[in-house]
Amino acid sequence: MSNITEISTLPTELLEEIFSHLDTPRLLNCLCQNRKFFSLTVPLIWENLGDRYWGAGPKTPLRWRLITDILLFSGKTFVDYAIFIQKIDLSCSHSPDFRVPKKTLCHLLINGRRLKEINFQYHKESSIFDEPFECLREINPSLQISTPPTTPPSSFSSDSIINTPIAPIRKLTMKLYNVSPVLIISLFAKYVNTLEELILDIMYELNPLPYDDLRLLAKNNQKLNHMELYTIEGARVLNKKELVSYRSNGELPKPEERWTPEPI
Repeated sequence: MSNITEISTLPTELLEEIFSHLDTPRLLNCLCQNRKFFSLTVPLIWENLGDRYWGAGPKTPLRWRLITDILLFSGKTFVDYAIFIQKIDLSCSHSPDFRVPKKTLCHLLINGRRLKEINFQYHKESSIFDEPFECLREINPSLQISTPPTTPPSSFSSDSIINTPIAPIRKLTMKLYNVSPVLIISLFAKYVNTLEELILDIMYELNPLPYDDLRLLAKNNQKLNHMELYTIEGARVLNKKELVSYRSNGELPKPEERWTPEPI
């Protein structure tokens, strides 16, 4: 204990540098040593919620279960871990019907003031569940596009109408198998304006790209400087110059090469 006390007297900047080089198991060992260690390690442990969300069941990672617990207890837990998360992976290739619960996603978008990157994957159209990203309409029901967050609300009620900024999402990666991109593109075009990078893979598409909404997405996200589109037509890559032209009603570039969808 005396060694821990001595280490705790080191400058905060030095402790942050030391902790940044530790893996998750070692960070967990430091977590409960004292209040200072807790405050420095929690943001590092929760920085990347990269463990894939598996839905309910034994394979659900602990961190996702804790997010669910926060919702069950109406935010009255010791720490709302969502405020530390910078990246989430909402993919689950082992469940064709998989969709992250809308309430969970809404909580992350509202409280994740550091959330910069989202990765998700759908394997087929869902007739059972609502599209989780429909919560973007609920968060900003009266807005055409969102604005970067200031401070998150203290709690979230799915029964109430929300009108608050969302997480400053900068990178979005979508992979759609047998799923129409129309609704997803429309939601992000109308309710997000912080994107800097978009990667969209459409496999075995049911509908063509929604070109009007795709252009609206580029216009509403003025910081967007890199967009990759992979469809059965081929691969298109738009960097800053091409995006400036596209926003000004220019055409999408011709596909660079024939693109072969991955096997499911």
